[in-house]
Amino acid sequence: AYLSALFVVPEARGRGVGRALVGAACAAAKRRGETYLWWVSKAWNKPAQAAYAKLGAVDDGVRAHAVFGEPFERLIAAAEARSASEA
Repeated sequence: AYLSALFVVPEARGRGVGRALVGAACAAAKRRGETYLWWVSKAWNKPAQAAYAKLGAVDDGVRAHAVFGEPFERLIAAAEARSASEA
């Protein structure tokens, strides 16, 4: 299963909140027949990565990519134009 976002407010960090959230996400994934939980973190977020390692998570070497702003809008326009021409 893919976890799209995980954030613990600073004042709650170090209290097991992240562990509880990830544990609940794992349990929900297992109920759906999944055998893993996968998520990403920013390369600069070393504190989060250290916390994830304490949970037993491994770095699988994946690079995440994002499209936003003008390229995002340009891709939408192209997709909509293509869809309209096929209709």
